[in-house]
Amino acid sequence: MKPFHVYLLRCADGSYYCGHTDNIDIRMQQHHVGDIGYTATRKPLALVWQGEFETREGALAFELKIKGWSRAKKEALIAGDWQRIGQLARSRSASTSSARTEKTTNSVRPEPVEGPSHPSVRPEPVEGPSHPSVRPEPVEGPSHPSARPELVEGQPAVTRASTSSARTGIESARPATDSAILSVNAGSSSLKFAVYPIHNRAVGDALLRGQFEGLEPGGQPMLRWHVGDQTDHEAMATRNGGDPFGTALQRLQLLLQQAPGLPPLRAVAHRVVHGGQAFTAPVQVTPDVLHKLEQLNGLAPLHQPHNLAGIRAFARAFPQLPQIACFDTAFHATVPALHSSFALPQSLRNAGVRRYGFHGLSYQFIMGQLQQRSARANGRVLMAHLGNGASLCAALGGRSVATTMGFSALDGLMMGTRSGSLDPGVLLHLMAQGWDHDRIEQLLYKQSGLLGVSGISADMRVLRQNGSEAARFAIDLFTHRVVREAGAMAACLQGLDLIAFSGGIGEHDAALRQQVCAQLAWLGVHIDEALNQAATGASCVPIHGKDSIIEVWVIPTDEGRVAAGLAVGLLPLTCARSA
Repeated sequence: MKPFHVYLLRCADGSYYCGHTDNIDIRMQQHHVGDIGYTATRKPLALVWQGEFETREGALAFELKIKGWSRAKKEALIAGDWQRIGQLARSRSASTSSARTEKTTNSVRPEPVEGPSHPSVRPEPVEGPSHPSVRPEPVEGPSHPSARPELVEGQPAVTRASTSSARTGIESARPATDSAILSVNAGSSSLKFAVYPIHNRAVGDALLRGQFEGLEPGGQPMLRWHVGDQTDHEAMATRNGGDPFGTALQRLQLLLQQAPGLPPLRAVAHRVVHGGQAFTAPVQVTPDVLHKLEQLNGLAPLHQPHNLAGIRAFARAFPQLPQIACFDTAFHATVPALHSSFALPQSLRNAGVRRYGFHGLSYQFIMGQLQQRSARANGRVLMAHLGNGASLCAALGGRSVATTMGFSALDGLMMGTRSGSLDPGVLLHLMAQGWDHDRIEQLLYKQSGLLGVSGISADMRVLRQNGSEAARFAIDLFTHRVVREAGAMAACLQGLDLIAFSGGIGEHDAALRQQVCAQLAWLGVHIDEALNQAATGASCVPIHGKDSIIEVWVIPTDEGRVAAGLAVGLLPLTCARSA
């Protein structure tokens, strides 16, 4: 059986770098050519220790253990002096035990004291040439790291990472915070995450954010992340038949260990697309909650099953943290029955066949930002979340009163690969032609929208650059559907006071905003072209002209921050339950 390696490199600046791999030769070549962010700028390097393990889990566990060790313990490891390692472990345990007993946190477990030997590792001190890796996994530099919990019975702990500038190259100058929330959005092939600090129950700007992509079976997992002003990315290797999502979770655990200045985690907040009629507020996930949410899988097949699979995976990876489900449908719970009903028998309404609406976490964030910036925010507001998934929301008094998405996330606007509103007669026709459920579902969810109309791409940026007639028509149809539905939302509100653009397209596509607003000029909308072009999605900015009757804003959305805030609201309850 092919072994897994844990290795330790000494960098030119005296700091150490620890990693694990299933191919030590390839990994050293990657270090040598500078593919690893931390070691690329700290050459020459020396491979000073490596050990072999039978499983990746065992290698990962020992790697995390080494990363919590002091410089003295690492050097004892290099020398193969396990007696010295044991002495240092007992010394640190004695000096920190009183401090650990006084400090209480819901996010970490007490640290076991290492014995003088490790049962499965074979220390092999080796001096080698300078080399570097595929994962930016720096460990502590010359300064002594803060004491922190490690692994307990193979389960990864969530901890505060060392902020040694020698280790990370980043100085930590953030104000002290009580704790943090990890917000995640698990999809079919991606995993978005962000860590938000909590201080006096207020949610701060994300300290760490990133995304795993390529997590579908057979995909090439890729991680991109941001810490402070530092941006990095890496390709991740998975074994044949391995679980890409599991690999991503392991890497996320390491990243949480390494990122500087992260407060202890208190909970994991999950974006869940559909809450149905039963869940109109965030909830701590239990087996019963999961069972009820599974009944909604058919209403959001692109999202719901993957959201729930993510909850299960995070519960296994972070068993000490409460898992909080935050629902995209909840913001629309205020929509009146007149706007949420279909013209179908009441028995179907009673069975849950009604309009629900989605993108609620995004709309909640947008509304919160508008209320801080505009006196019109509590008036008649049209919010446009335009991205691969797209919808509009009409709000009055800060509350949703109508939205374009309905029973499922298919309804309303044309999207990246989804059709949007469609005459049901088309589906009856396709069924008469022999199309079955799965084929129709594939058509509506994955083969329509910008991709289906253009035959080129679901990405608006690609279509803008393409310039073909097919690409132009797809863009025009997308714009037309936004304008048409905006008219319906304005009618529901009996006028408009403010329009806000958000989402990947809404925040970044100035041409789309100009086209939409030009076709809504009859409502009194007029944008300032210079302000529109300058709005790149980096901040919340107005783009309306001085003569515009209606305010127009660009609001970069942050659904994760809303989920973090919702989780904070449950923390006293969850803490009481876990006590």
